[in-house]
Amino acid sequence: MVLLKALIVFSAMFLITIGLGLMITPVLAAEPYFSATPSITKNSDSSITANFIAAALGKKVANITFSSDAAADIQCVNPGGNGPAPKKVEFSQIQNQSVNLKPENGKIKESLTVGPPTFPSASAICPNGNWSTKIISLTYENPSLQIQRKNSDILKFNFENITQ
Repeated sequence: MVLLKALIVFSAMFLITIGLGLMITPVLAAEPYFSATPSITKNSDSSITANFIAAALGKKVANITFSSDAAADIQCVNPGGNGPAPKKVEFSQIQNQSVNLKPENGKIKESLTVGPPTFPSASAICPNGNWSTKIISLTYENPSLQIQRKNSDILKFNFENITQ
């Protein structure tokens, strides 16, 4: 009889423990993510714009930066319309002004623009100051979109090189 009572008490305690364990489930925060693959738009002024929607960001302000290196092939042209082979000009990292945004319902939908870089004057790269320059091509190298909090990345997307 004592054994039966002990078994009943043990069974009841076991069921209560299991029941409490099922009722107390941890609330897990979703990891931030891009709702769709971010895209780049080429603009008529030779700049580029990153378009994106980030989700599961919570309520705290995030710092967003879109940056890229760039290189251009620039043709020097003399007053007669002729010139030597184009020169490759490298630009150090160019970036838009970083923005701080507060998510709405955990999301940020934004478009950020970089460029165009400041091209050198004809007198800086051509044999004669009377010459002019013509941009043959402009390539944005390693464009990157970063979303940070407290200087730590919470989301990052690296784009392919973009040639204008």
